[in-house]
Amino acid sequence: MKSQEKSQQFIENFLLQHGGEVSFISINFCPYCMAAKNLLTKLSIPFKEIKIDEPDHIENFEVIRNELIIAYNFRTFPQIFIGKEHIGGYQELKILFDSKELYHKLDLLNINYTKGE
Repeated sequence: MKSQEKSQQFIENFLLQHGGEVSFISINFCPYCMAAKNLLTKLSIPFKEIKIDEPDHIENFEVIRNELIIAYNFRTFPQIFIGKEHIGGYQELKILFDSKELYHKLDLLNINYTKGE
């Protein structure tokens, strides 16, 4: 299987496995990835994270990254999903939180959380 096919399959499998929850694709040592994790943890929102620069995925890192850019026109990390909806990165997550729209999206998926200020 070509690496591009593997990366497309990786993204499809990721969404199939985590499509009913909050999930994100991240890289190590990324301040925005840490900020997203901190916000989700503060709100007690369960989430799944996959780091594509760790040994299980590093071999296909560039191809996966390029597929994410093609699929979502989004170049930075984290790549956050609520259900199967790609919402963007940390800044988009924070905007959803500040506007209270995050709660609406979580409620639609029956995801439990603690409402923050």
